[in-house]
Amino acid sequence: MKIASQYLLPPLLAFTLLGCDDSNNNNVSAEQKALNQAEKLWSEAAVDSYTYIYSRLCFCPPEEDLVVTVTEGQVTSAFYTPSGTYLTELSLFDLNTIEDFFALVQQAIDEPVASLEVVYNPDLGYPVTIAIDYDLSIADDEITHRIRDLQ
Repeated sequence: MKIASQYLLPPLLAFTLLGCDDSNNNNVSAEQKALNQAEKLWSEAAVDSYTYIYSRLCFCPPEEDLVVTVTEGQVTSAFYTPSGTYLTELSLFDLNTIEDFFALVQQAIDEPVASLEVVYNPDLGYPVTIAIDYDLSIADDEITHRIRDLQ
């Protein structure tokens, strides 16, 4: 038994120590810190009704930009610009609020993805550009979300 504990105890101890959670080590990623700060700015601004223009850049069929209206935290209408064609109520469920974009960034940090680049509005904190490459070994899986002219 002494031989078993002599050989098993050190690796077991090392494995246990590696799993320890040191919450005070300030090992938060730069992306997480930036997201936390941006969400704080957005929360302090207390904006729950707004309109923004959304663009999606990806290797997918091109679409016109969307003018998205959010009322009391819910997407309530959207139309393509410049055509002016409104989306159906059912299609609105596929659109994001600013909080949804924050959640998308958080998911990309947590997964993690191969590449994540986010630019935040310096005044209100909402993301203006979210560029994600999910897997470097897969061609054409990149997507960029752009939010502009938030009012």
